[in-house]
Amino acid sequence: MSYRSLYHANDERIPIDGFRWEPRLYVEVVLSFVGLRFDQVFE
Repeated sequence: MSYRSLYHANDERIPIDGFRWEPRLYVEVVLSFVGLRFDQVFE
């Protein structure tokens, strides 16, 4: 079963790894706008 088959269905869900990845991605994008890296802030 692929990740794509899990979302936008009657039993929509995401894997735990996907749940952890998405918020970090948004944080990394925001930090890059202010000139910081994730490991500089959250280490």
